[in-house]
Amino acid sequence: MLNIILRVIIIYLVALFVIRIMGKRQIGEMEPFELVITLIIADLATIPMSDPTIPLWYGILPLFLMAIIHFILSKIQMKSKKFRDLISGKPVTIVDQDGINKKALSSLNISNEEFFEMLRNEGFTSIDEIETAVIERNGKLSVIEKEEEEED
Repeated sequence: MLNIILRVIIIYLVALFVIRIMGKRQIGEMEPFELVITLIIADLATIPMSDPTIPLWYGILPLFLMAIIHFILSKIQMKSKKFRDLISGKPVTIVDQDGINKKALSSLNISNEEFFEMLRNEGFTSIDEIETAVIERNGKLSVIEKEEEEED
């Protein structure tokens, strides 16, 4: 029993350390590759915690390897726009001067209702208030409000 408790503590501390060195983004702000690495880390951490027959290093070593992979992918993404677009996707403009781009919404598998809900969450009640709306790489909506025209 003490063996399991110690394993849980050690794996927890190593997983916490690895996630901390990966950065401070919250789940909703993660890019796809960061989310995948986080999910894999969670899975890797549980295996040696729950099975005392598996050596502790079988959990610790892959955690550090995932941190190294994350570091390498991050560096490559900073240097290569093509690689960044491949791994993390591209921002997609949903609303521009022509109105709502239904093709872009469809390509993101976002319904009109979901899009309008996203707009309301950003404080907009009408498409007429918006100059540009973009779905960012992390799935968040960025909205640029139309400027008020001054009347003489």
